[in-house]
Amino acid sequence: MILIDSSNLAFRCHYVNQMFDPRSKTRKPFEYNGHITSAIFGFYKNLIMLRRANPGRPMVCVFDSRNEDKHALVKQAQTDGVLDASEGYKGTRNRTSSDYALVIEQLDELRATLSFVCNLQVVKIDRQEADDIIGSYAVQYPGTIIVSGDGDFQQLVNEKTTILDGMKGIQVTVESLQSSGITPLQAIDVGALQGDTSDNIPGLPGIGEKTALKLVQTYGNLEDMIEKLAAKTKLNKAEATVLQFKEKALVCKKLKAIRTDLPVPAPSFGPGDRAQLTALFQDRWGFKSLIPQLDILCT
Repeated sequence: MILIDSSNLAFRCHYVNQMFDPRSKTRKPFEYNGHITSAIFGFYKNLIMLRRANPGRPMVCVFDSRNEDKHALVKQAQTDGVLDASEGYKGTRNRTSSDYALVIEQLDELRATLSFVCNLQVVKIDRQEADDIIGSYAVQYPGTIIVSGDGDFQQLVNEKTTILDGMKGIQVTVESLQSSGITPLQAIDVGALQGDTSDNIPGLPGIGEKTALKLVQTYGNLEDMIEKLAAKTKLNKAEATVLQFKEKALVCKKLKAIRTDLPVPAPSFGPGDRAQLTALFQDRWGFKSLIPQLDILCT
């Protein structure tokens, strides 16, 4: 089964599929008859490539909802003085911008039309992020490829689960993680220490990826690291930072951790509807270059 982090992919496609406008000297998203299509075009183009590379393999397209539990965790950490007021979970995302609204509009249309693709299921669960839904599918239905550019999914990698970032041509496996000197689960600890700007997870001051990797390679997971460092009499700067901000690091780890125990809908894959998809590609979106490849999505 292929699990697609659909909101992540659609947002990335929106910004990739833009054309330079010489009059305004700016990049503008794809448009057809006044209808913005950049995210939808890129998404279907990626679906075609995935289906061509994995014929017959069913797909689950997972969409995001707001995770109230993680927002509550951050609010409590701010009240306790562990996080600053500016360090809100995903707080740097400008949901009031016109560009953000354009993507959301495309997401709604995309989600409504993906049922026309054969052997594909669309899943969105209220109050649950795509990360946790995908994590639960990956554990409950082993043997998956996770399609995403989100590094948090590294914690799910095992002999039966790999990550594919098709837009960058990167595949993450157990072997590739081990070559960096950490286990998949330790990817959470590295992420907690270095932070994550995309989700506004602060990490610890002065600790980047290289330092975080070295700390985890030396001391293991964050909990063991704190215990071992507390027993040392002499600490370097990075080690002292971990002890000074240990509560912040533990909150960041909780924010980075992906749930795998959610009840998720059983896989169910329909025959699709080629006629509906053809009409959309031709008349609604103007995807004439993709129409010859519709057989890949409809058989």
